[in-house]
Amino acid sequence: MQMSRQIKNLQNIRFGKLVVMRATEERRNGKVVWECRCDCGNKTLVASDKLKSKRKQSCGCLKNQDKLKDITGRRFGNLIAVKLSGEKSGSARLWLCKCDCGEEAKVSTSKLISGNTKSCGCLNRKYDKMRVSKMKQSNVDLLEDGTNIALIKSQKISRNNTSGVRGVFWCKRTQKWGASIGFQRKQKDLGRFSEKSDAIRVRKEAEEKYYKPILEKEQKKD
Repeated sequence: MQMSRQIKNLQNIRFGKLVVMRATEERRNGKVVWECRCDCGNKTLVASDKLKSKRKQSCGCLKNQDKLKDITGRRFGNLIAVKLSGEKSGSARLWLCKCDCGEEAKVSTSKLISGNTKSCGCLNRKYDKMRVSKMKQSNVDLLEDGTNIALIKSQKISRNNTSGVRGVFWCKRTQKWGASIGFQRKQKDLGRFSEKSDAIRVRKEAEEKYYKPILEKEQKKD
């Protein structure tokens, strides 16, 4: 191909692992794009400025060089790299790994080396179980006879509460004041009343009946 005087002929010149084959009609930022052959056998298109500045010295295989190194037998957390699986995730090759729990996993070199993957997934499941167990234990510690002690002691009133008293509310259906109380994970309906004061009184009586014994029992533990 006859080159313009203004374009330097890079044909057959080597840049890293790339050997320039020919100029194409494509231009990138005004620069000639060259078709190059990489030592790995792949072909790639590279602009002349990237070749001359050495910003591009392969088809991309140099970037993956670390990923292709032999890590056979190396331990990464609970995983030991056994061999290349022959499979890929995108452009990353996957290693067949043996986990301490006995299971196998296929993981890319980058995830193993970075520590992003340390097991077949069993560590995550273990941590999840521990977290759930702690949450359950925390809830058990707050319960007395199936009733949440912290909720009993709380003076917090719901935003939707229009009565100003916990467990007392206006019932639109009956156009009366209602009262209820939570006990042993169930909501007990205490009735409907024409007078708000009656609903408050019944609620307080229910607190004496259901909550007072629980609170006294907890105080004895302390």
